[in-house]
Amino acid sequence: MTRHDVLQYGISGAALLFSALALLIAIMELRAARDQLNADVWPYLQVGISPSASGLEIVFSNRGMGPAVVRRAVIEDGDGGVAIDLASPNSAQWRPFFPSGSDVELSATWTQGRAISPDEDVTVIEIRATPDDGVERENVVSARDLLEMITRHPVEVCFCSITGDCWSERSDSLAGPEAVPVCEPVRQDDE
Repeated sequence: MTRHDVLQYGISGAALLFSALALLIAIMELRAARDQLNADVWPYLQVGISPSASGLEIVFSNRGMGPAVVRRAVIEDGDGGVAIDLASPNSAQWRPFFPSGSDVELSATWTQGRAISPDEDVTVIEIRATPDDGVERENVVSARDLLEMITRHPVEVCFCSITGDCWSERSDSLAGPEAVPVCEPVRQDDE
């Protein structure tokens, strides 16, 4: 092997080393750009329980930078199981929460998979208590009764960003949304 060959091998090795280094830097830059994109589209969904004169509302508010795609929204029973799937609520699901024969109205405006835009508030459920219209009723449910019920049965929502990052938020948590690997669907035995 001549001196010229050694020099050629040295130059080829240096070129290979610099190419590998350039590839490593490009991969690191790509990861940084992906992380920046994710941070630019992260939603921050909050669960709000708002009492009103006629009852209460469950409101989802997106205060993040990107849309929140809701994958699961439930009201839990007292043991952490699902009492009401907010993707398909109906009046029959609410009956166990109130005295038999209670005059409570339910209005749902929710569909699972809905995207909530940044700075958008969505009233998921509106529950109207027994109207105070002077008519005597046997089982009266007041707005205060509704608020006490929802305090005992927290609302849990699992939502994802458009890039697939997911979080879970509960109405009884002060910590804010918690990152989760995936939003588990409501199992039939949960209902």
